[in-house]
Amino acid sequence: MPKETSPYLNNPNRLADVIAGIQAMATYRFHMCEFSRWADRISADESKGDYWKKIFEEHPEFFRLDTTRKMASLVWRRQLPKRFHVDQERHLTKEEYDSLSTEEKRKVSRDPLTPGRR
Repeated sequence: MPKETSPYLNNPNRLADVIAGIQAMATYRFHMCEFSRWADRISADESKGDYWKKIFEEHPEFFRLDTTRKMASLVWRRQLPKRFHVDQERHLTKEEYDSLSTEEKRKVSRDPLTPGRR
């Protein structure tokens, strides 16, 4: 059975793209987005959503897909507290989060990474 070729060898831009994906996903206010939205954030081209989906799928050491396999996130941010209100730029208590409407809960994400975050 032939051994699979490394995605890094198949695409000379792969390492640069993985690093760009990590950077964008680490700092964007929402921790999880659809592939086309990440494509726009990373490469300013929404039509490249399928390209970025492939990168996210081939690098599970950095990226995760949601259960619907329509959205991706950075593994590191998935480990951070969930209740960060992106518009208010603050953490929410469980009680505050529970009292939000469904629409308002869409504005809650996980903390963006900062230079001091370890």
